[in-house]
Amino acid sequence: MSEGKLIVKNAKGVIFDLDGTLVDSMNVWKEIDVSYLGKHGYDVPDDLHDEIEGMSFTETAAYFKKRFCLKETVDEIKDCWNQMAYEKYCHEVALKPGAAPFLSYLHKNGCKIAIASSNSRKLIQAVLESQGIASYFEAIVTSCDVKAGKPAPDVYLEAAKLLNLNPCDCVVFEDIPAGIMAGTVLASGVMVGVLTQSSMLTSMSEMISGLLPVSKMIIIVIIPTDKQRFFLLCCIKIGLFLAIHCLQLFSLKESISESF
Repeated sequence: MSEGKLIVKNAKGVIFDLDGTLVDSMNVWKEIDVSYLGKHGYDVPDDLHDEIEGMSFTETAAYFKKRFCLKETVDEIKDCWNQMAYEKYCHEVALKPGAAPFLSYLHKNGCKIAIASSNSRKLIQAVLESQGIASYFEAIVTSCDVKAGKPAPDVYLEAAKLLNLNPCDCVVFEDIPAGIMAGTVLASGVMVGVLTQSSMLTSMSEMISGLLPVSKMIIIVIIPTDKQRFFLLCCIKIGLFLAIHCLQLFSLKESISESF
């Protein structure tokens, strides 16, 4: 059985982040940031991504308005971003390799599935429908639907609530440290982080000591080396004990399929 199937074997629900976890969309937002800020006479600051990581769509728009002294309202900024990204989410943004069969596996085995995303509902619906996977999801929650964005846990707790499940019966899949922090509050549940950049490891190492108790935390580190190999970092946290195992996996293509 693949790693992904083993992780969710006993789960009643699985909650996915969207961007960077289920779909490959991060470059879209880099392009939009360059274009949008360029129209307002700004270059993209080096710290922008770190500053807005985990924020809701609304929180991000409010941050842009304040930092860049924009005349547009928060709603106008959000509308502009939706317009700039909509066609890309309909026609360009693709699923992560292995995501579709993994979702199909969960659905066929009676597992409830939800999205918990910082993105806008319009763009979430657009990509799920364009990729033909919208029917798999029983609930979609955006960070704008709750009190605070990631790393606050609100979006995941609301997703579990809409699935009519105890949070500890859910597995969470995330790709950024802020989201992983949000997911750790699912008490005795399982938190799965998928890190695709080596820079994220530093954030994770700083974060681990402050994690709330979870029965199991699995970090899948997807960082291609010159030989296009993957490494799987499994962090099993039991009380104050943290066991870390690094397992070398197969080739790039095979590892993607096995991970999901």
